[in-house]
Amino acid sequence: VQVDGTLLSINGSLTANENIADNGGLVAAFNAFQLLKQKVNYPKHVFNGLKRFNDEQLFFIHYAFRQCSKMGQIWLRQRLSVGQHSVTPARVNVPLQNFPKFAKAFKYFVYFQTFYRQKLKMSAMIQPLNPKPFLNALAGKPIICKLKWGMEYRGILVSVDGYMNLHLANSEEYIDGTNTGALGEILIRCNNILWVSAADEAEA
Repeated sequence: VQVDGTLLSINGSLTANENIADNGGLVAAFNAFQLLKQKVNYPKHVFNGLKRFNDEQLFFIHYAFRQCSKMGQIWLRQRLSVGQHSVTPARVNVPLQNFPKFAKAFKYFVYFQTFYRQKLKMSAMIQPLNPKPFLNALAGKPIICKLKWGMEYRGILVSVDGYMNLHLANSEEYIDGTNTGALGEILIRCNNILWVSAADEAEA
C-alpha cells in the first residue's frame, strides 16, 4: 500500500483472522447469491450504464463498491500499524484475487491461472478451516507452528486434544527465523496459533 509515496506492507499476522473472514465471507455471499437465483424469480432492475454487466459481474461490482472510501495518509499509516482489518484496497482486491469465480465472471483466465497456481502451494500448507483431520494426519510428523505474534515452534506433533491444543516433542523455538533454543515437550494452546504446516511442505 502506498502512503506518502512510500510502499508499506500490511501486517499479515495482525490481520490474519479478519483476512480469513473476508475471504470466507466473499465465498459464502456468492454461494448464497447463486442459490437465490435458482430459487427465486427476482425482478431485475439495472441502472443505465450497467446493462452490459451480467448478474455475477454486478455481484462483484457491488462487493467492491461497498468498500469505497477515502483515507487521509496519517490515518492510513495508523491503520497499517495497528488495525486488525486490512486497509480497504486490500480488503477488496485480495479476496477477489483468491476467488476463481471472480476471474471467470470477468474472463481473466490467463492471468488468474498463473496467479492461482502460485496460491495452490500455500493453500496446501495452511489450513485455517476445519483443521482437525489435517492435524490428525500430521501426528508423529515434524511440523511448524506459527503463533499470532510471530514466533514459530518446530517439533514432532505428538497429539491433538479435543480443544485442538497441540502437544509437541523435540521442539525448538524460532524468532524472526533464528533458532533461540530447544524446549523439549510443550503444549501450544489453539487460540494462540496462526497457522500450522508440515515441516517438509513449508521448507519445499
